[in-house]
Amino acid sequence: MAISTDGYPFVETDMIGGSLGEPAPTKQVLVRWAQAASLMPLMYSSTSPLGVVDHTTGKPVTYDPETVQLYKNAIARHGRLSDYLQAQARKSVADGTPIIRPVFFDFAADQRFYTTDDEWMLLGPSVLAAPVLSDSPTRTIDLPAGAWFDTVTHRVITGPRTLSAYPAPLGVTPRLRPPGRPGRRHRDRRPLPPVVNPPLHRRRDNRTPAHSVRLPPHFAESE
Repeated sequence: MAISTDGYPFVETDMIGGSLGEPAPTKQVLVRWAQAASLMPLMYSSTSPLGVVDHTTGKPVTYDPETVQLYKNAIARHGRLSDYLQAQARKSVADGTPIIRPVFFDFAADQRFYTTDDEWMLLGPSVLAAPVLSDSPTRTIDLPAGAWFDTVTHRVITGPRTLSAYPAPLGVTPRLRPPGRPGRRHRDRRPLPPVVNPPLHRRRDNRTPAHSVRLPPHFAESE
């Protein structure tokens, strides 16, 4: 996020699976890595769950069918956001607003987010991404002010509040969005019309923070 806000918007997790000179990742590391990358501007990989060879031993590595399916789910999630990511990329190139950014960019009065490094805003304030970055089946999610639609549980939750021990087994990638934002598919690649939100603050260069974009209806679906 620091790199993104410093002016380089096309950030990612680096190659999913890590360097080929290292041992192959465990199932949990590979899946969680892919899930986090699916909610970033770029998603690319060095390790597929199919046909993997551990280059430190020369031996094949076999992942179970669940790993393959969860990996495919992460790729599909990123694909569903591709039009919207491209729209934000065009905006970022035009005026420098980051594609992903710290939550405090949009909720500057909430001091909880001054040190948060495992949640971020994606597509303007349209998506609060909170992937699991540890080996725990739960995580804490700090929720900003307002109403938030949980795309996993399909519940609307009102913030500000802290969701302690939010259930996030391996197949779950927590993400929330403001409810009531209509979605529609765009067949071309032109930037989407923005949903105008009153800016909470201005950047140092006096630019207004980026607007959000409309999300597709199927983004609300669970994994």
